[in-house]
Amino acid sequence: MAFSLSGPLLYSWKPPVLFVRKWKWVVVSSLLMMLLFIPWDIGFTQMGVWGFDHRYLVGLDIVNLPIEEWSFFIIIPFACVFVYEVLNYYQPFTIPTRWVHPIYIGYGLFVASLAIVFRQNAYTFYASMLTAVLSLGIGLLRPRWAANFLRMYIIIWIPFILVNGILTGMLTENPVVYYHPEHIIGLRVISIPVEDSIYNFAMLSMVIAFYHWLPKQVQSQSSD
Repeated sequence: MAFSLSGPLLYSWKPPVLFVRKWKWVVVSSLLMMLLFIPWDIGFTQMGVWGFDHRYLVGLDIVNLPIEEWSFFIIIPFACVFVYEVLNYYQPFTIPTRWVHPIYIGYGLFVASLAIVFRQNAYTFYASMLTAVLSLGIGLLRPRWAANFLRMYIIIWIPFILVNGILTGMLTENPVVYYHPEHIIGLRVISIPVEDSIYNFAMLSMVIAFYHWLPKQVQSQSSD
């Protein structure tokens, strides 16, 4: 978590992006996302879908979730939105969004099919169903940020593999986060269950959607 936070936090004050000015929108967007993901996380932990090796943790739990897990839902979106903003500023996307929306539709249909085929695997089913709804919604509603989000999601695969790989046992004797084999497909990228990438798509797309929606709502209320 410290590694993920250090770069974005250090460069938040650096012009011309000045990401510090957008902190409040990132935090509020993450909190709104957590209204869904924290109960989900608590439920899955209690069900044994996944668990945590407390030998690697500081030992402070809140509602049966390690403090590190709570921090994950703030720090990871913060770091990803920072990447999103830096990319948007220095490399504006010139690809027409109409070319991107079919990708969302196709991905939504793909993960929906995963949910149907692997409906007995709890993590696969719920992560895929939520992602299918969100991906199809983006493809149909065509928000202006769709192309930029897709680019960011692809680029963050590099730190995602490093950070999540460490958490799932890539460099440790035992994984920090472990998964019950009955609740996942069993397909992994190095040590990372493929469901984690689907889960992250849902989490981050919700954050970005709120990140763009919230300032508009505040501006609209101010003008009224």
